[in-house]
Amino acid sequence: MQEGSGKSRAEAAKLPTALALAGLLVTCPAWIPITTHAAAGEVRRTLYVSPTGLDSSDGTKAKPFRSILAASKRAQPGTVIHVGPGLYAGGFQTTASGNAGAHILYVSDVRGGAKIVGAGPPEGEGAGWSNRGDYVDVRGFEIDGSGPHALKWQIGFYNGGSNCTFGNSIVHDILTDPTAYYSAESSGNGGAGILMDRYYGGFDGIADGNRVYNIGPPSERSNLVHGIYVTESGTISNNVVYNVAGIGVHLWHGAERIRILNNTIDNARAGGIEVGSGDSGGSSTTGDYVVVANNIVVNSGRGIYEWGTTGVHNIYENNQLYGNSESNVSLHHGLKALGTVIADPQFVNAAAHDYRLREDSPAFGRGALNDAAKAVSR
Repeated sequence: MQEGSGKSRAEAAKLPTALALAGLLVTCPAWIPITTHAAAGEVRRTLYVSPTGLDSSDGTKAKPFRSILAASKRAQPGTVIHVGPGLYAGGFQTTASGNAGAHILYVSDVRGGAKIVGAGPPEGEGAGWSNRGDYVDVRGFEIDGSGPHALKWQIGFYNGGSNCTFGNSIVHDILTDPTAYYSAESSGNGGAGILMDRYYGGFDGIADGNRVYNIGPPSERSNLVHGIYVTESGTISNNVVYNVAGIGVHLWHGAERIRILNNTIDNARAGGIEVGSGDSGGSSTTGDYVVVANNIVVNSGRGIYEWGTTGVHNIYENNQLYGNSESNVSLHHGLKALGTVIADPQFVNAAAHDYRLREDSPAFGRGALNDAAKAVSR
């Protein structure tokens, strides 16, 4: 492993959240710079949403909309929708699309300040926020499924579009109510904190820099309710996932061509990272071209493993595993997990969910700065 970062262990320990094996010193900072995909010289349209706004307004800064949904209906390629701090009714579906040169961006002006809460039956896929648009970026929101009107949410954030990013957000307390949880289990649909889905043809989805926790009741173990559920191609990176009834990062159906990089997973009761495919959308060639590198999985049922149909081109490199009760690594086709570290990562305070690495962490200097971490599985 190359060090390559230029930061000392002491400096790294001061970072807000060191998620990955610390050769990369990947962090989840208070704010991630926003890329809006604007074409050179383009004049962008800006809309505003505020708890004090009205949906009959024009969406200007002086006369903001009240709901994210109302703003989405006015969005065009290149629109930036600024959402101010406050509570917003969840259970809605956005359908507006940008294009390759001009994404639509929904941004909470304060990370976690714009909070999506339950306010009635969810539309679309039973999600707090369901997106069906293409070329859409959603950044900085909190999706809270703990309220009485959010109990029917099966998913925190759902993406069915292509070339979309859900990033730097907080998703928590989805399906924690036992009655709602057992209903989702018995239906066979399950649920997730984040679902990046190919069902509607979506591809190249990114979930990056999110904190996902309390998914499913705390005493349950599930094969259907997961932290981040992925069926479309893309990248799952720099996320912190903990207290999950099912699997931390779960690949299934027709999942293929996915990178899982620099995530920290703690107490995913069924397993940390599952790579596989099957059921609707699966084929003899899915579950392949997956890269799993620089992740930490602790205190889970299984660590990193393959299930169902998988291929021979998957790469597993420089992951750290510890305290997983059933197995650390289990792969098909004779594949090897290279550079695996089996040791306590020495978090600053895991009990308080402070997953920064201490100065004596064996994770320092063990992240991969090579083709496995950088590989584009397309």
